[in-house]
Amino acid sequence: GADEQVTIKQITSVADLHVTVFNLLGGSPTDLFMPANIVVVEGASDYLLINYLLSKLLADRGAHKDIAVHFAGSDNEIPLELKSLDQVLKFNAYIPLYRDKICGFFDRQKKPKWIFDARGLLGLEESSTNTPIRIRQLMVDNIEQSYPIEVLASIAQVPVGDIPNLLNTFINQTKDTSGQGVGKLGRFEGSKTQLANKVVRVMQRRGLGFEALAASGDEIEETLKWAINHAY
Repeated sequence: GADEQVTIKQITSVADLHVTVFNLLGGSPTDLFMPANIVVVEGASDYLLINYLLSKLLADRGAHKDIAVHFAGSDNEIPLELKSLDQVLKFNAYIPLYRDKICGFFDRQKKPKWIFDARGLLGLEESSTNTPIRIRQLMVDNIEQSYPIEVLASIAQVPVGDIPNLLNTFINQTKDTSGQGVGKLGRFEGSKTQLANKVVRVMQRRGLGFEALAASGDEIEETLKWAINHAY
């Protein structure tokens, strides 16, 4: 109409330029076959469980969002893993489109300072209520301690009551580099990644979700819901 005005605003930062380019090309990174959001985890075992839970949550919601789960490093070499994670976070922090959306999970054994550094890398304030949700330090030392105990018992073919001690032994064995990352859990023998594969397959077959996890189920669910709700 006659009263409408056009405002011209100069681009003053690289971030503004990135957003403007995406708006001109389609309006969303997903229009250019990029993910709607990014979730960062530590190793392959974490990836398998988190990716399954995310896929199930999306399916249960009837949501069609391409959220990428990225993992860095191995399940055993923590120093190298942290360096890789640092690079993944830095890379994505450089992309303004994801800086206020990206989420991550880290085991409790990591140093708190590194968790604070990871949050700071994304410009997150420790006083913000969203900060501990987005960059989450789980209340377990290893992701395997979150696996449903009944599922582990069925894989190991041992009584449920035997799982806690057997699982601790398995985790310690897989950390022993002389054993090439292989441990025993009852009648199961293999790596942490091989165990994660079996756990996820059983969970999928039984239709199990967050409620079945032995620990950190509520934490993981809250962060993944946040990642979905704030995705493009």
